[in-house]
Amino acid sequence: MIGWNDHLLVGKRSLRAYREAYDFGVIPDSYELDNKRSDLDRKRIGFYFLILEKMSGISDVEVISKMIIDTHYRSAVLKEGTHVDDMGVDAYYIDKDNHVIKLFNFKYRGKDVKNSPNDKIKKSGFKGNDAYASFKFLQVLLNGLDSEGIASFLGTESGGVFNALQEINEYRYAEEEFSIELYFVSDDEMPLTPEERKKIEIMYGISVIPISLKEISDILVKVKRDVSAKLRVPIEKVMPYSETKLSSNSYVFTISLFDLVRITCRDKDVRMDVSPDLSDKKCLKIIDDISLESAVLHDNVRGHLGKTSYNKGIVDTILTEPHKFFMYNNGITITAKDVDCGYNPGTPDAFLYLEHFQVVNGGQTLRSIYTFIEDNIKDDPDGVISSLRGASVLVRAYTVGFGEDGDFIEEGEVYSVGARIAQYTNSQNAIRPADLHSNDLIQIKLSKFLGENGYEYILKRGEIAKNKKSGGKSVSMELVAQVIMAVSNNSPEKVSNDKRKLFTDFYDKIFNDSTKFDAIKNLLDKYFLVMDYYAQKGERKSVQRDLYTLYIMKNINLSEVEDSVDISESDIDICFQILSDAFDSFKPGENLAKNRRLAYKTFKDAVDDQIKKYITKK
Repeated sequence: MIGWNDHLLVGKRSLRAYREAYDFGVIPDSYELDNKRSDLDRKRIGFYFLILEKMSGISDVEVISKMIIDTHYRSAVLKEGTHVDDMGVDAYYIDKDNHVIKLFNFKYRGKDVKNSPNDKIKKSGFKGNDAYASFKFLQVLLNGLDSEGIASFLGTESGGVFNALQEINEYRYAEEEFSIELYFVSDDEMPLTPEERKKIEIMYGISVIPISLKEISDILVKVKRDVSAKLRVPIEKVMPYSETKLSSNSYVFTISLFDLVRITCRDKDVRMDVSPDLSDKKCLKIIDDISLESAVLHDNVRGHLGKTSYNKGIVDTILTEPHKFFMYNNGITITAKDVDCGYNPGTPDAFLYLEHFQVVNGGQTLRSIYTFIEDNIKDDPDGVISSLRGASVLVRAYTVGFGEDGDFIEEGEVYSVGARIAQYTNSQNAIRPADLHSNDLIQIKLSKFLGENGYEYILKRGEIAKNKKSGGKSVSMELVAQVIMAVSNNSPEKVSNDKRKLFTDFYDKIFNDSTKFDAIKNLLDKYFLVMDYYAQKGERKSVQRDLYTLYIMKNINLSEVEDSVDISESDIDICFQILSDAFDSFKPGENLAKNRRLAYKTFKDAVDDQIKKYITKK
């Protein structure tokens, strides 16, 4: 029986999927910050990401976004210039492992169940023309048009639909055997009637698969826990641990990254293979087409964060310094129904059996290792094997069992030991990107310099600002980076939306050999003058507004802001007026607060236009 709770579950998970896509920059600010957007709109977009992740096993939101070819998504969300009809197919996925081309037609209603558990859910999602909307796409696909033919039909050589048809055709021509599956996915009780399904299958010779609200709900709560593996580890690298004399054993041990990949892959036979002294040739045969068994990460509380600077660092270490991986990495934490360790007489090795195990901490490490393999196996297979066998990682494996209570997690309350391990090993205080650079030589030198010039430079979070007691000024690493990025690097639009990148992707552009400490001090002087100016006007504090003001001051040549030149209140008045004009000209007619206008990257274009007008008049 399906109903209210199933709808709530799918709605919440869809909204969470949307938020994740937005947090990682796939959904742009222009869509999220639009006052016309409702949570229902967000859920519809998140519904795509949610279902595609579950159907493909891919969790990288950037990859999933490329699968979505829905006209509304490509034009309204991604702002693609070319408006192309999706012809009834909202997304596609090529399952190369199983030789299947999967096409998706989505319909998320959401609003049909409003405020009451007693509201009925519609039985049919795709009616009339909706059920046959994909015919056009199928006709183009099955006619086998080449790139030129597709471009002629669509009227464009770009965009999601063109790329999808081209990619599918390339795959079809390269594969002798493949099948096509058309999915009708809806949060309704019955997306497609049996009669409509059969008619479409006969007409095009493809498989038609309806996915209803019940099936979606089942997918979301289904947990696969039958992944097991065996390991052969030198005895001296294994340490047992027991909470009490009567409790089950847990173990701490060290294994190579090759073994970590082997026990977490999809191939059961490979996971159970503990043959001694594998040759590089046999290792290569195992690794060549290996893929991660995503079920081992079900209990991991963090999804895949994609190609962050930290994950790139993991890959770089494997590539360039595999022998130091053990020192640089925090290791892997595993929970299992049982961890058994045995010894065979005459062998120097211990044999570990991980029954129904989960990787609850170290998921980013694990996925990054697979990324390393995928990116390098074709160009340098021998190097990949050498790095994986040369790098080692610390593993903690705990026997926790999976009982009736021990396998249930509810929002706000965690019942099992295994779930607690997953929770607590992932809940340390987060380390800011800036923290990782607090011991850099350039930061220490800058701290000394600013200290000699009346500023206390706070290098580490939690340090108490001593200057505040004496009326002096204290500045954080983040503020200094924002000032440099906005004014010296002429990029005020990046100091808020891309704040996380200031100490990752942009760090070397901000702090390098050409960084002038005296210029930073002069910028800070003027920044605080601007801040005081707005405070006297009774304006709320806004770092980004103040930085835009300095940016304007620099670009209208009003003052050499990086030099030790005083600025007057009248100078700031001019910049204030230019910024006010930019506020007025940006998205006129829309009821947007100033701070929300500042959040748009394109607001800088409005500021630049006003700067040009001022210079022209001057």
